[in-house]
Amino acid sequence: MRIEPTAISVEHWGLREGELFATSRYVEWAVLMQRTWGLDVLACPRCARKMRVLSTITELATIRRILTHLGVRADPLPRAPARDPTEEQCEIDGS
Repeated sequence: MRIEPTAISVEHWGLREGELFATSRYVEWAVLMQRTWGLDVLACPRCARKMRVLSTITELATIRRILTHLGVRADPLPRAPARDPTEEQCEIDGS
């Protein structure tokens, strides 16, 4: 029987003998992505084998260089201006 990845089951919660049991407060990001979006972020897109994280890049200059080399936008989008609170709100349907 296959359980939907976004469904919460007894196994997800670690329920044992009527008590909620957690071995740690930490939940891996890949597990959270699987539970939330049903997406296996560690599955190789070419062969579907399991990948592993080798390192995490946190230095902004390095990240910008890599993204620019890949042709991906390296700078964040500009922030939208604040809404005037005195302006009247309109409904989604345009009324």
